[in-house]
Amino acid sequence: QPAATSAGVLQTINVEYTPSLTWLEPAISTCADALEDVHLITHLVPTDQLDTANSDVVLRWGAPTQLDLYSAQLGSDRLAFVVSPKNPLKSLDLATTKKMLNGGFDNWGSLYKACPDCFTKAYDETAYGEKPISLGFYSPNEDIQVMLDLAVMTGQPAENSNATLIPDAAAMLETVAESDTSIGFIPARAMNETVKEVSLTDVDPLKLTQPILAIAKTEPSGAARNWLICL
Repeated sequence: QPAATSAGVLQTINVEYTPSLTWLEPAISTCADALEDVHLITHLVPTDQLDTANSDVVLRWGAPTQLDLYSAQLGSDRLAFVVSPKNPLKSLDLATTKKMLNGGFDNWGSLYKACPDCFTKAYDETAYGEKPISLGFYSPNEDIQVMLDLAVMTGQPAENSNATLIPDAAAMLETVAESDTSIGFIPARAMNETVKEVSLTDVDPLKLTQPILAIAKTEPSGAARNWLICL
């Protein structure tokens, strides 16, 4: 139940969240605006720099290796591969995905030859054949990159020196939307009409799904609790 708060007393809530949760920013603000006498201070922080000691609440996707603090699951989300709606790629199997992430294909033409069924009939060899596959990765320690390594790469970090380093999910979404030769991965909740999802045909969706967690030194109370209930 929502916790009772003292009317007229301004409560500051210091919140940190990871780059995989940029899609949650509107709700973070809306829930703060819905509460009276609350001042919300938010910080977008790299996953490996989250500071639970000096923050009231930390939001992240997936649990850290060691979690001995209070935590609550706000929901869950699924890892999704995306391309531009113009790109004819429609699906990938796990083996082909691993090879692609490790730089095993020189261009879209070589990917098509390895898996023609992965593409729609609209594939045009002249338009795509010689064009390189533009991959986007996040920092190795980001929760979303770690999730990819665990769920798709079976624990072995993807290694591709040609991959572009992308700072957060919002930037990945924008990068993929603007280029029909790019492919990236984002939280499924971040998807919009500017991209289309590429399905993984032989991967259980549950393996790609992780909880969205709120972590704190102690169980939040007062306005912080009400804000989390709203979120």
